[in-house]
Amino acid sequence: MHPREGRENLAKCSLSESVKQHLRLLYTTSLAELPGDPDFGCGIWEHDFDNVTSGYKLKEVFRQSLCDTIDKYEKRLRQVRVEIGFHQQEISSSGQAVGVKKRIDIIVTAMFVLTNEKFNYRYSFFVGPLSY
Repeated sequence: MHPREGRENLAKCSLSESVKQHLRLLYTTSLAELPGDPDFGCGIWEHDFDNVTSGYKLKEVFRQSLCDTIDKYEKRLRQVRVEIGFHQQEISSSGQAVGVKKRIDIIVTAMFVLTNEKFNYRYSFFVGPLSY
């Protein structure tokens, strides 16, 4: 089969959606998780259970890790700005409180290298014990 055969059946997405999917993969992959590239991923998972470091310092560690990761692995963006927010969120099951989780909110603003268009992306996930 020729390498180009069958490509018309592949799913397509916009540049923005492709970058968002790639960022999501970078955020949710811990360092050394990918055997072929131990630097791929994000260092935030090294601090997943950190309850000792101050919130401000931890935000800066997370922000810098995300900036470094985006700079290295997402070359379609320039002028990248990352904001981090931590929030405590009550988790419930069947209407009863089960516990409180730490939610990380990430906001990325940048420009596409190819088109000079603005790029905005917000993503949230939980960290800590028994996160889901």
